[in-house]
Amino acid sequence: MIGVTVLANVGFLDGGVGQEIFLRAGKPRHTLWSVEVMMNQPDIVRDVHSDYLSAGSRTLCLNTYTATPTRLKRAGVNHPIESIYRLASETLHSLRASTDTRFDIAGVLAPIEGSYLPNPPRSYQSMLDEFRLICALQPDVDLLMIETMSNSIEARAACLAAKETGKLFTLGIRVESNGLLRSGESVEQLLTAVNEFEPHGYWINCSAPEEVPEALNQIAKHDKPYGAYANGFSSVEPLAAGHSVAELMERKDLTPQQYAKQALDWYDSGARLIGGCCAISPAHIQQTAERLSEQGANLVPVSQLLSP
Repeated sequence: MIGVTVLANVGFLDGGVGQEIFLRAGKPRHTLWSVEVMMNQPDIVRDVHSDYLSAGSRTLCLNTYTATPTRLKRAGVNHPIESIYRLASETLHSLRASTDTRFDIAGVLAPIEGSYLPNPPRSYQSMLDEFRLICALQPDVDLLMIETMSNSIEARAACLAAKETGKLFTLGIRVESNGLLRSGESVEQLLTAVNEFEPHGYWINCSAPEEVPEALNQIAKHDKPYGAYANGFSSVEPLAAGHSVAELMERKDLTPQQYAKQALDWYDSGARLIGGCCAISPAHIQQTAERLSEQGANLVPVSQLLSP
């Protein structure tokens, strides 16, 4: 009808929560600084979540990406894991109670040993057991987001653990500059490997924005909601080699305006799940939200686009 605008719903995620905490806390040197800052300076974490919500995000992730039992033990973190997850959850539920803005609270299933590993030095069963524990620590989330998967073995373990909860869950895939996973597998091979678990949506995440379009073309074929949240680092290789995030450098060319332009291209190609990953700040998210809204997008919680 003439004069009627049809809005396309976009599940709109937050950005690089951990990196934002890192910057606001004065770039602490602790290996798992996002956990330590939350336990010792919780107001910083709440303010980061609040700023992403104000910028337009309609799904906020628990600040637990690095809080796998394996990583906590390796870093010598003494806080009980239950208290870490409880505080992360309470922070977001407290924010929800203080606002009329509706948003999802998303639980996180991140790589157990560390991001960007071609094949973790673990058995499938041991990873499955750890993912099951992590799921049990996040009982009151609206959905689970599996993030930064770089190989099919770990992705399968995460998907099975998530599926067993009965919750909505999405799968995030990291691609390299050659278009493959770090394991050498293709995106299609990973999707085939997890197909039996029936994820409710797919993301390309923690990849360079320039690597996203081709990978989106591949996940678009699978008849599920899909999209991307890219990172803003010049390289992740120092972290992949086991060094501190303090050694990572943010791209100077990826301004909020430039990131929004890239995200709008994803939207124009059919992506309906959009957000930001490492080094994508509230300013990037706000600019992206504004550009999407100008194009007639209606920003909603991610769960609203996922069908059980």
